[in-house]
Amino acid sequence: MSRPLISALLCVALLGAGCSTAFDPAQIPRDQDYLVLVKSARLPGKFGPLVAQAHHAWFELKDGSDARWESLEVLASSPVQLTNVLRSDPLDFELDVLATERWEHPVHLLQVLSGADAKRAIGILRAEAADYEAPDLYVAWPGPNSNTFVERLLRRCPGLDAALHHNSIGKDWAWLRVGPSATGSGVELETPLLGVQLGLEEGVELHVLQLTFGIDLWPPALELPFLPRLGFPQGGSW
Repeated sequence: MSRPLISALLCVALLGAGCSTAFDPAQIPRDQDYLVLVKSARLPGKFGPLVAQAHHAWFELKDGSDARWESLEVLASSPVQLTNVLRSDPLDFELDVLATERWEHPVHLLQVLSGADAKRAIGILRAEAADYEAPDLYVAWPGPNSNTFVERLLRRCPGLDAALHHNSIGKDWAWLRVGPSATGSGVELETPLLGVQLGLEEGVELHVLQLTFGIDLWPPALELPFLPRLGFPQGGSW
């Protein structure tokens, strides 16, 4: 490979690594009575520089009007928690839903579902959350955690196929799983120690102790644990 080409690829990687912008609030439809948003943000810096590179995912639901927004997520106050961690809190549209930062990090909008599809999804998400297998257990690493919860619900709700950030530790946590990936665009084999995914959305991923080593096929990028996406930005602008 020629030196100019290598230099160009390195420049693209460095530019991509520095690109982590928040979503545009204009992406949230104002004329829809029912919405499901899938969001992600990095964890607070108070947990240390490495942990602060890990992502937390959650849902925001609009059930009929701007006065009826709520969150749906798993939250814990410590790395290991054995009390109820499943949360559903009312949200203020202007202060919470349109907020482009959480914990002083950019918020990324991974998917928007609207209309009748969203109304149907809200019912499914609530029912599946009530049946979540670990409502009283949170283990930051390797899981189950907030990303495990979101990944489980994405699998069980038709119309939701958001791809979580590669640093969403816990998204692939399972004792044993063989079959379609969460996005439906690929296949996977997952265990707590090792896993592999192949797919259009996922590219090629190797999971070692829930840490992701991957190559995205389109847009091209390299994904390594605790590092930003190295390459061309995804739709989520990380």
